[in-house]
Amino acid sequence: MALILSIDLAYKSYADFGFCLLEESAGKLVNIQYTSYQSFGLLGTPEKEIFAQTVLDYCLATGVSILMLDGPQGWKDPNNGLLHQRVCEKHLNTQAKTGTEGEVKPAPFKPFVSFAIDIFSVLNRSGLVSLVTEPKIAMPAKGILLVETYPYSAWHKLNIQPLPGKRKCTLEQRIRCVQELKVRFQLPETKIPTHDELSALVAGLAGVAIAEGNESGYTASGVPPKLTSEGSLVEGYIVNPR
Repeated sequence: MALILSIDLAYKSYADFGFCLLEESAGKLVNIQYTSYQSFGLLGTPEKEIFAQTVLDYCLATGVSILMLDGPQGWKDPNNGLLHQRVCEKHLNTQAKTGTEGEVKPAPFKPFVSFAIDIFSVLNRSGLVSLVTEPKIAMPAKGILLVETYPYSAWHKLNIQPLPGKRKCTLEQRIRCVQELKVRFQLPETKIPTHDELSALVAGLAGVAIAEGNESGYTASGVPPKLTSEGSLVEGYIVNPR
């Protein structure tokens, strides 16, 4: 049995986050819980240190073995051969292009990208998590596997029409996507999730395959993450279900 916590990140308000806890048993998804930021005790404006420590404490207390976050884990390696983005972003044609430290295109994405990278950095420095370091993902002998996700590409990898943006997304469109996932993954019964929760769910399905050791159930795009001499993370894999 494995517990996977998938989080759809935001940076302005905790109300814009999506939290999805998935329980895997014998290779099957047997339970889904959508939790609120209030249940984590998160209040006020999102702050990297508080958020990272709160999530880490939750994972350790509940036995979560895979933590999945929607957001860049590192900056662009200056020597990756690309002008403005990480290798994984090139492969998946992401909206945000993470450049060398402090550079993001388009510029409005910079606060979110910086926040996400800071979260990964705080978690990585804890010594209690392991990053994905190769396309064939193995669970660490101890600690928590920390995985970068990108829900928009997850829909594409599953050949399901992606959700529109939150403001334009209707209840009917969320129901359609849930029904598609039920057919593909035999989902247990749950409420109809919010847009943010559904994004966390679809990304988190890769975690079920990872926990099972099912290499055909996920893809990892990019190159291994590494630490610069200044201690910053660069590059990394984005993991999607398939």
